[in-house]
Amino acid sequence: MKHSGEYIVELAVKDFNSTISEQEINVLKAAFDEDPANRRLFDEYRDIWQASAQTGKGNAYNEKEAWPNLKNKIGISEDYSDNQGSVRISPLFWQIAAAAMVLLMLGIGGLLILKERKSHQAGQVLTEYYVPLGSRSKVTLPDGTTVWLNAGSKLNYKGNFSRKNRDVFLEGEGYFDVTKTKIPFSVKVTGATVKVLGTAFNVKAYPEEKIIETTVTRGTVQVIDNPENTAEATRIVLYANQKVSIIKGVVRPAVNTAVTGQQNPDSYPVKISRQPTEQSYQVNRNIVPEIYTSWKDQRWIIEREELQSLAVKLERRYNVKFSFTDESLKHYVFSGILKDETLEQVLEAIKLTAPIHYTINQKQVVLSENKFYKRKP
Repeated sequence: MKHSGEYIVELAVKDFNSTISEQEINVLKAAFDEDPANRRLFDEYRDIWQASAQTGKGNAYNEKEAWPNLKNKIGISEDYSDNQGSVRISPLFWQIAAAAMVLLMLGIGGLLILKERKSHQAGQVLTEYYVPLGSRSKVTLPDGTTVWLNAGSKLNYKGNFSRKNRDVFLEGEGYFDVTKTKIPFSVKVTGATVKVLGTAFNVKAYPEEKIIETTVTRGTVQVIDNPENTAEATRIVLYANQKVSIIKGVVRPAVNTAVTGQQNPDSYPVKISRQPTEQSYQVNRNIVPEIYTSWKDQRWIIEREELQSLAVKLERRYNVKFSFTDESLKHYVFSGILKDETLEQVLEAIKLTAPIHYTINQKQVVLSENKFYKRKP
């Protein structure tokens, strides 16, 4: 069955509004299989829809006047065409396009360096963002929450997000500035769940790492180990300038306990309802949050970090792979502030402050001992 471009757009609108039926999802899948142009049309319309949704808040525009003016200026016609031919698009498409184009011309919003896809699982739309290695990206969720995603991270949520729940699923690292509503906001990672109402915090949970970290910069969050809806679940309350590290796979006996923060009267208490049986927790108070969240900013703060862990972060940031010719090099400790330096500039700084030599071969960085290094007085 041949599907028209206008029909694809109508189904796309239902998809974006989470009103699409399971039968219509199957029709959409069939249309994608039938003609790649249908998939491209859907993707282009999705991008325009997102642009208008993310930039249109708080900025009024007149779509009826804006589109004819813009159309005349750039000479665009009301036909979508590609190598497969041309199809007619519904007026709603161009209204949304006008909104997005006008707002972008005003300099509102920005480009997202990420890959986004929509899939259908068990009749539900699943929106997923993936940030490749070597990139960092900023995403605005449908409820207005802002998320910064670090390199090699994935974030997804179901189609009923912000209507029935505000659950997102994270793999990697993300900084969340949560819009406060009546619906709790939850970040689910493998091994833990972080629940908030309206606050700002960082979650680091790469699958290849043994530690899950949650850092609070504003407000209050609750960290719960999985499974969260059982009596055995451990709940930790964190306040601003506090961080918890969950060490996965450490077996310890269950003990009722609470950390009150009495050793430091300036800090808020951190409450632990019970000691976990499968994970160990370490809570730090009165931290400097920027040390753990500055990866998203132009000024990236490195504070007393061993080279072996710093190398992992550099691998993600620059999409390279590090190797050491000498194990002892991994334990050199570095501190400093990086301001969007290139990989070569970072390696030069390391070379000047420690007896380390580096070579770069395509995306492979080899660190070796510099036997002729002389530390400057």
